Amino acid sequence: MNNDLIPLGQMPCSTELEAAHSWCEVDATTFPVRGPTYDTDREKVFSFASFYTTVSVDFLFSPAKPAPPLVPKLKLPPVSPAVLALPRPVDLPLQVVVILNYPRYCPSIRGPPNNGENLTSVVVMEIRPEVVKETLLDESEQSNALKLFRAFCRDPIPYRTRIKFIHRLEENNLKSVLAEYLTWTTQWLRILAGYNGKPVLCKEAINIIKHDEDKVFEIMWDHHVGPYMPRYGLYYFKDLPEKFILEIAVLIEGRGEDQQPERIIGTYRVNRPDVTKFTVTTFDDSQKGEEEAEAEVEDELD
Repeated sequence: MNNDLIPLGQMPCSTELEAAHSWCEVDATTFPVRGPTYDTDREKVFSFASFYTTVSVDFLFSPAKPAPPLVPKLKLPPVSPAVLALPRPVDLPLQVVVILNYPRYCPSIRGPPNNGENLTSVVVMEIRPEVVKETLLDESEQSNALKLFRAFCRDPIPYRTRIKFIHRLEENNLKSVLAEYLTWTTQWLRILAGYNGKPVLCKEAINIIKHDEDKVFEIMWDHHVGPYMPRYGLYYFKDLPEKFILEIAVLIEGRGEDQQPERIIGTYRVNRPDVTKFTVTTFDDSQKGEEEAEAEVEDELD
C-alpha cells in the first residue's frame, strides 16, 4: 500500500441542514433534465434515480492546481461488497471520481496561463446495483440515457464537451443569502439568482481519464482556464462557501430523441464547508506549467 496517497473521507456525511461542514447525496429525481421530446417542445422532466451513489466528498487546498491524472494520488474508498458480488457491469466503471479545481486568486485578462492558489473538490461515486442489473438486459430493453452513458464510457472523447453540471443553492439557503447580501451590485445578485439550478455545459477544460482497467473514471473540470468573467465570478464568491448549502448534479447532455430523456450520473450536497478543516497538500506535479499538463492529458487520451 502506498502510504503517500491522500486519504479521503475526511468530511462527515449528514442529511441534516443544521449540520455545517458536511455533505450528503441529493435525490436525483428533484433535478429537471431534458425530456423525451425536448428538441421539439423544450419540455423538461425530472430525472430518474442517478446511475451512481455518492460515497465521499472532500476538499483539498494546494499552492497550485494539480495536473491530471489525480486519481493515482488518492486513497479511494473500497467498492462495496454488494456491487462486487454482481457481474461486472457492461461498459460502465465501478467508480466515477468527479474533480473540480477552483482558483483562489483574482484572474488576469491577459498574461501567462492562470495557475495559483487552488481549491480542489473530490467526489467519489459508486455504481448502483440496480444499474448493474440494467446493463445485463437486452439492449432493446435499456433506457436511452443508459445507452448514451454506455457510449460515453466506451469512448469519452466524442462526449467530452457534453458533460453538464447543475448547481443550485438549497431553497431556503438561497433566500437567506440573497437577503443578507442585498448590498451586492445588482449584476452579481442577478447572476446568483438567474443561474441557480441551470445546467452549465463544460465546453472546455474537461479531462476524462480511465484507471484500473476501466474500473475507475476520473472527470476533472479545471476552472483555472476558460472565459474571464466566469473565473472572476468564482473569485468574487470565493469567501462565501461557508454560507452556502450547494447541491450539484452531473450528467451527459442528450441530443435527439434517441438520447433523451436525460438522466443524472450522480449528485451531492455540500453544507457550509469550514475552510479551516480542508486538507492542505502539495501535489507532486501541481507546479507544472499548464501547457505541459495539457500535453500529458492529450497523450493519455490518445
